[in-house]
Amino acid sequence: MGRESKNCLAVKSGDHMKRQRFAIVDRLQNLAAAGAMCLVLCGPLLAGPAKAAFNGAFKTSSGNIVCDLSDTDVVCVIKSGLEPAPPKIAVCNGGDPVSDRVDLSGTGIAEPVPCAGDPGPLADDADAKVLAYGSTMVRGKIGCVAFEFGLACVNSKGHGFFLSRASARYF
Repeated sequence: MGRESKNCLAVKSGDHMKRQRFAIVDRLQNLAAAGAMCLVLCGPLLAGPAKAAFNGAFKTSSGNIVCDLSDTDVVCVIKSGLEPAPPKIAVCNGGDPVSDRVDLSGTGIAEPVPCAGDPGPLADDADAKVLAYGSTMVRGKIGCVAFEFGLACVNSKGHGFFLSRASARYF
């Protein structure tokens, strides 16, 4: 193969990856909206007999990502740390600098959490529900999907994040 052919393949591969990324984001947005609608409309019917209350804590099968999902936001800790690490801030009021957390509200943008005064989702790590690969967790206006290669969460406005050992991405 000539040099031009290799470059053409790289461009095509890059375009394919970009389209695939957009398809995943679209799917997550649809899953979150459909899941939230189902919970509102079908929740009481599907509940059946009383079950132990879901405390909102879940983790990936690998255990590297632990999240706390509420009706208003999701906070996730990635034990291996965010890549790239967020810039450290000089002073944290009411906590210590951290480089392993992301927060997403039901309508806002996803952001790394620069300071924390508590263990956050890690406090519930032992009791956290394992979110199997390919499974979705939806609560309020936020939905998360676990993949073998990471975790993606999206809110009702289409904002979200993707976490893996290799990278943290915000959209």
